Amino acid sequence: MAKIISVPPIPGVDGLFALLAFLDNKKAFQARLDELQDMHAQITALIEKVGKAEEIETMTTNAVVALESARDKLAEAGAKADALRAAAQREADAMRETIHDEREKWLAQRDSVRGDLDSRLAEVDRREAALKGAEDRASRLAATAASDLAAAKAMRDEAETRLSRMKAAIGSP
Repeated sequence: MAKIISVPPIPGVDGLFALLAFLDNKKAFQARLDELQDMHAQITALIEKVGKAEEIETMTTNAVVALESARDKLAEAGAKADALRAAAQREADAMRETIHDEREKWLAQRDSVRGDLDSRLAEVDRREAALKGAEDRASRLAATAASDLAAAKAMRDEAETRLSRMKAAIGSP
């Protein structure tokens, strides 16, 4: 904040005659003049630090323009950030949806393969049971055939024995 410097009034001078008396007093006049010159030097030094009045107006205008430019750039950056955030969100949503769809497809395929494997295993179990039944029947048939063969051999042997007795009884060679 700027420091305000004002010229204080001359002590004891409050009218025309008092002013004339002050101007006649060389020491008081010189002291007051020295104070004013010191104040002028201080003001000049402050103006040099801050800049000339014409430059101050230009600097203020430049500062306002720079501030507006910075605000515009900040608003643009915010808009770009919002757009990037929205694009990233859309991309993430799309990826999430794709992953979900792929997962659902994979689960469906897995369930299908499991179902296929279960039906194939059931078919294998059915065929194994049928094979076991066929083996059992074959074993029974083989046992029956062996028994029938043995009976047939026994019958043949008996028939041959009877035939030989008959031939012997008839007398044929």
